[in-house]
Amino acid sequence: AGGIAGAVASAITCPLEVVKTQLQARANVGFVGGPMAMASKIVAQQGAKGLYSGLSLSLIGIIPTRSCYFWAYGASKSALTSVIGDCP
Repeated sequence: AGGIAGAVASAITCPLEVVKTQLQARANVGFVGGPMAMASKIVAQQGAKGLYSGLSLSLIGIIPTRSCYFWAYGASKSALTSVIGDCP
């Protein structure tokens, strides 16, 4: 469940990250425009697929990380519940 949640979150935020990174990279070369202008430029040059560049590499890290995180949370909650009881 944690891996899937991380993958969905990554897929949703990937276009925002791509646009942000491109804006930061072009800040010193005189790009005039905001996020929407950059998103339009990326789509015009690379298609909608360009907004998801780097997603596969992100998923390679996010899925196992989130899976381990949620497993560790569940395991530690179970272990601590037996010691200190069920707290809200």
